[in-house]
Formats: sequence, structure tokens, C-alpha cells
Amino acid sequence: MTVKYIKENISFPIFLQLAGNEYLLNEIKPKSKDFLDILETAKIERELNLIFYSSQPPFILKLIHTLCNVFISNVSEKIDTLLREIVKNGEKENMTLIAKKEGLIKESQECAPLDLMGKILNEEYYLKGDNRPLLYKYPEINISIHIVIKENEMHVEIENYGNINKERQEMIQKRISLGQNLAHFDLSQEFEMKDFPECSETIKEFYLSEYKPDQFDILWKKSMDKDFEDYWMNSPYFELIRTGIHSSFYPYFHTAYGILRNTLKKEENPDEKHFSAGMGYIQCSFVIEANRSLYGTYGKLFVPRNQGERTMAGFKLGLSKIEVKI
Repeated sequence: MTVKYIKENISFPIFLQLAGNEYLLNEIKPKSKDFLDILETAKIERELNLIFYSSQPPFILKLIHTLCNVFISNVSEKIDTLLREIVKNGEKENMTLIAKKEGLIKESQECAPLDLMGKILNEEYYLKGDNRPLLYKYPEINISIHIVIKENEMHVEIENYGNINKERQEMIQKRISLGQNLAHFDLSQEFEMKDFPECSETIKEFYLSEYKPDQFDILWKKSMDKDFEDYWMNSPYFELIRTGIHSSFYPYFHTAYGILRNTLKKEENPDEKHFSAGMGYIQCSFVIEANRSLYGTYGKLFVPRNQGERTMAGFKLGLSKIEVKI
């Protein structure tokens, strides 16, 4: 059924699979009785699956948010960062795979150029002799979001086409751990207010989880106009700490991390003009760990894994549950 709608050139289609039925949500008005009936069915079924090709038009994420809120009221506000980041990662992998299938980039290339991905995702790239956007040439190369309530947890599983290798899985696991460690440091600082000399080794370890010591020292010198100690001693973060004001450490870490990564990427690929900050899974992990109380009992980010011909990523949220036994 999905393929039929793709052939009919419906712009930015998004499909909902629910209770054994498939709906093209583009044809259902959000405030209509049909849509309200769908929401009621989702509450009862406690499970649904969404399929789409691009999250570029705002209505896609708006629909995803609405359906997430069926399971936990207003949860979409709290998980928006997670949804956007993991969906964006899946879209990058999908667009890179399509570009390779069409010979637009080399097989050895890790990622398609951002401008090419943008054109494909926005239905702006066509092949000669084909009146469909390239985005829909391979209907199986899509994004799916499976939401299910099981064992008092809300699971959000986001799949894209393709496979993830062990090296990348290990890298993502390290970044998830780094995000958790940053959240724990932030929490401890709220109460301990340690100045830089007292936590300099901890901060350096955050960066050494990504770079070897020698590589880090060289990269820092190339990227910064101050050495590591001077940079952090004079950071606004620690200036505030000295006056008894706590602010989140994360944005300050993010700034330096992004500068280092930009320098490294320019060395690795001088022809590329745009670079990912590489903060995606670090930020997602930080958000879950730093705001666990917002989700009920806890939250956990999944390390992406292979699932047939697809890669599955996502997260789960523990739901609050109170049982009184008399």
C-alpha cells in the first residue's frame, strides 16, 4: 500500500500503521473526527508505526509529536531533541546510500555532501527522465518510528535502511557514556561548586574519551589561542562558579568540542565546507541523564544495532507507576 502512494507522487508522504491498518496521514486533517478516532485507537492499542522519507517539512515532526503525546502527556517537548537527532542521523545514512546507488558519490565516501542531502530530502533532486524526486526512487529506503508501551516503559525505535558497523557502534557507545558523565558532573557542580583546579583532570578526561592524549594536545594547540589550563581558568563558567552561581557546564564543553572537531575534520577532508559537530549522541545522552525526573522513573538511550537490512536506534522512558497494596 505504501508503494502505491509513492508512485502517485504525493509530496512528503507520512504513513501510520495502527491496529492492522495503514493510513496516509497527509489526507487526514489533524482536527477531523477520523484523526481523533486514530488517536483513541492508539491509546487502546499502545503501539503504532510511522513511516516517512524526510522530516524537512514541519508538519512531519508535528504529527510525530502529537502521536507521542498520546502515550505520555506533553512528552514530545521533553524528547524533541532526541527525536530530531536520531531521525536526522537516519536520514543522513539513507541519503548517503541513495547517492551511492545512483553513482553520485564514491562507494568509499563516508557521508554524502550536506548540500546534496538537502536537495534530496527537500524533493529538489531529480534524475533525468524521471518525474519523481530521487527521494522516492527506492521506497524501502525510509525512516520508520515504532512506538510501543511495554512493561511500563515507552519504547521509541527509529529505523533507517542500511547497516552499522562495530567500529561506529563502539564510537556511539563512548559518546553516550560521555553524555552521561557530563550530566553527572553538572549535577555534582550544582552542589559542590568546584573551581577549575579541583576538577581539571575530570574535564580533560571528557575530551580524552574522544582523542588520545598526544592527539588531543596537538589538536588543542592548533584550535585554540590559549592553552588548556588558561582557557578553562578564564572561562565564564568558572568565573560564575567563583561568585557562587551555577550554570550548566554542557554549553561550554560543547563550544570547545565543536572547535576541536572542526579543526580535525578540515584536516581529514579539506574540500568539505560543512561539518557535523559530532555532538548528537552526546547531547541526547546528556538530555536523558540530566532530566530523568521529567520522564518518570528513568530514561535510556539505545546504541544503534543492525536489524535485518535496517539499523535501529532510539530510546526508552520509564513510566511513573504507583501501586498501593492494602
